[in-house]
Amino acid sequence: MKKFIMLLALVLIMICNVAYADITGISLSQSVLNLDIDDIVEIGVYEQPGGAACSNFVVENTNENIVEAVKVGGNGIRITALNVGNASITAVSGGGYRATCNIVVNPIRVTGVDILQEELNLEAGEIIQLEYSVNPTNATNKAVKFTSTNTDICLVDSTGKVRPISANSTAQIVIETVDGGYQDTCWIFTSSYQYQMATPPAGMNQVAISWMSQEVINDIVQRIYEKILPDIARIPDDIKKKINPELGIGLIVGGLLSLVFWNVVKSMD
Repeated sequence: MKKFIMLLALVLIMICNVAYADITGISLSQSVLNLDIDDIVEIGVYEQPGGAACSNFVVENTNENIVEAVKVGGNGIRITALNVGNASITAVSGGGYRATCNIVVNPIRVTGVDILQEELNLEAGEIIQLEYSVNPTNATNKAVKFTSTNTDICLVDSTGKVRPISANSTAQIVIETVDGGYQDTCWIFTSSYQYQMATPPAGMNQVAISWMSQEVINDIVQRIYEKILPDIARIPDDIKKKINPELGIGLIVGGLLSLVFWNVVKSMD
């Protein structure tokens, strides 16, 4: 019986040695992978020839910032995509055989872009910053470019700052993503000026004009006409009440021109 057991053990050892001697390399279940960020994939390591599971190996990783590679189970490698880029994972067996998987982690592509302001009413010369969002928020390349459909009416810089240069006109500002060419637009309506009316405090009958008060307009007109017509020392109150912003500015401009003409005539005397 002992001789039989010894003989059987010897045969088994010989079989194992022959099997080990026949191994010429190892292989992986996948040699190329295309992954997106956060993808997790498991690949197997196998002896060749024969395809038996190979459990005696270590894992080499060329770029741990791009992928994580961990040995799992008997003959598996779990690969997790971390960042955009390229990496290689290599299994190295106890016999020194090597097998490599080349991995590409793809960028997160842009799917759209939105300007938060659909339209804007601006005065000529006013500057405003457009607000926008690129989708998804974790897209790899969120670069955009801005253009104006009419640069004679409205200008826009590379950051989305808009400046109308022509009054009473209309233009569009277009945003476009570098990745994918997605677009959105904002309508710009321009004017020469706008009244900014403030709500008067309780008990006040007169509405204040924020950009130039009625009192300021009256004072300027009064001073100009005191210079031109000294015999009229004061503009009557009933006329002052009729001086609105448009008329007030017209009187100021006209008064200044008259003052210049008056001084020219006096210098010729």
